Amino acid sequence: ILENYSQASEDVADGITDEDYDLFYEIWSEFDPDGTQYVDYKSVSEFVDVLEPPLQIPRPNKFKLVHMDIPIVRWTDPKTGEVHENKVFCSDILDSLTQDFFARKGNAIEEPLQISEIKVTTFADRPGYERTSSSLWKQREEYCASMIQQAWREHHQGTVTKGTTARNVVTGSKKNSKSEDPRTQSNGKHIIEVQPSPSPTN
Repeated sequence: ILENYSQASEDVADGITDEDYDLFYEIWSEFDPDGTQYVDYKSVSEFVDVLEPPLQIPRPNKFKLVHMDIPIVRWTDPKTGEVHENKVFCSDILDSLTQDFFARKGNAIEEPLQISEIKVTTFADRPGYERTSSSLWKQREEYCASMIQQAWREHHQGTVTKGTTARNVVTGSKKNSKSEDPRTQSNGKHIIEVQPSPSPTN
């Protein structure tokens, strides 16, 4: 898991020490007890919240993590062949946290690329690793899905309302066509109304 960072001396000067990285991996092991180097993306918010400064990103941190554009991967366990979706790789989150620290210290970092899609990316030194999304891209997907669902609900509600109105119109017409003057009906028999004769004039 441990990787060499060429800027280690700069990190120490700016406030990140080896102890900070050691503590990162210590807390990581609590979220990844099997040592897979992966955790669920949904666990990242809690993980970065329980870290110690300077790498900590306290809650609420949803939109902060989205902007960090953390890679989200599909991981195939080399031992079992089992496929796991929506995972985050240990070094990816550490890289993102380190860059965020530098940004907070006033160092410029690369902004997330405005891309139309995420291409599946693999690495030879990461068996089973396939980058399929990112925190930024996932947020876009969830937003688009919510908009589609809202549009469908509005469309469905409109269709139901129109259908109900149309049925009421048809039903009302049928009722009106069947209604007759109650004076002409009595137990299914026609009643002839007899008008009184005018009284003879004297």
